Amino acid sequence: MKVRVLGAVAALLLAAPATEAAAKSIKIDAVGTVQFGSDGVGLFGGGSLAGAAFSFTATLDLTNAAYLNSGFRTDILGGDAYAYLPGPTPPSLGNAVMTIKGIDTTIVANWNTTLTAFAGGFDQQHFQQRFLPGAEDVIKAVTLMEQPGFGLFDLATYTPPSGNLCAGGHVCNSSNFQAEVAGFSTFAQLNPTSITMTELAPPPPPPPPIPEPGTWALMIGGFGLAGGALRRRRQTATA
Repeated sequence: MKVRVLGAVAALLLAAPATEAAAKSIKIDAVGTVQFGSDGVGLFGGGSLAGAAFSFTATLDLTNAAYLNSGFRTDILGGDAYAYLPGPTPPSLGNAVMTIKGIDTTIVANWNTTLTAFAGGFDQQHFQQRFLPGAEDVIKAVTLMEQPGFGLFDLATYTPPSGNLCAGGHVCNSSNFQAEVAGFSTFAQLNPTSITMTELAPPPPPPPPIPEPGTWALMIGGFGLAGGALRRRRQTATA
């Protein structure tokens, strides 16, 4: 499934132009249980993960996203996996945290992050970190999926769907978490009971910078010089 999805993304990237992103952020939250899985890496204490509760949270900064619309699917994407796009490489969209058995593991979305909608199909939120420093291979990924999905969208006017994406006739049963570290692997087949997406308010603009003491001294000195010049001009006019 994952190979087919990523292959479709690659075909889209070669065929569709990127458009400018909107200045907004989307927060994704998911909770549920692990259907089956085991923790060979030890990220969540090791052993079986079956039946454990999980939670997932991530924030996508759409300001820095690349956006592709092929007519049958829409992608918001970022990360080094898309370095073959024209122009600068789309930056990471944000980080994520997966929690199982009450233990957190961070997913730094520095390789592949997508928010994908299919016309009449399903929606996908995919985060992946890949770090390859010699033999210490580190791969972490989470894929959240729901169907039948909410259809295509335009990033400039994109508003995330409201409410629980796993309710109201929708199904969330194809999600997973996987990790590989130095030859060991962790896998969890996820059964989300709730996936929600929230548009975050933009942060307030930063306050104007406070002048440094040296700047104040220059300003005061400038006012003094201007005042002295004005006095000399008046004295010359009086004489």
